Amino acid sequence: MKIVVLTKQIVIASIFLMFASWKVAFPLNQTPGSAANIRKTVDSLYKAFSFKAGYQPQWAIIKTLSLPGATFVAAPAPGVKRTGVNVEQFIADYKAYIISSPIKKTGYQENIISATITRTENVANVTVVFKAIVPHEASKRKPGMDNIQLLLDHGSWKIVAFTTQAESELEK
Repeated sequence: MKIVVLTKQIVIASIFLMFASWKVAFPLNQTPGSAANIRKTVDSLYKAFSFKAGYQPQWAIIKTLSLPGATFVAAPAPGVKRTGVNVEQFIADYKAYIISSPIKKTGYQENIISATITRTENVANVTVVFKAIVPHEASKRKPGMDNIQLLLDHGSWKIVAFTTQAESELEK
């Protein structure tokens, strides 16, 4: 009788350990809460980039979402050498662009079409396909693609690197 009870306990313990190890075996990018928090950070960033006519992007949110020392690399442009800049320079460049472009009067919005999240421990990589919208623009824009690397810093996902691979050009 003792052998049967002991055998049942070993089987139950083995099954418990097997299920416990399955949780560890699944990739971390399948953890719903973590993916949701990463997506929330990315959504907040794109909302901060966007603004209505007569307003500006939410500069403070862009700064808050960025880890000190984060690098931003802008879209390729004719005659412009691509280089990484810190968040302050990125914001200064974005402000200069807004002032010199029609979006100052119309507003600008970036809508996420898709976001692919890959996460390992405290680092996440997000590839975002987005569509830029400029109200009253005669032509529609092509989707753009950004790559964002994030770091889990004291419970919050922070931008470490942001690269615009393809800016939304006008469709032809």
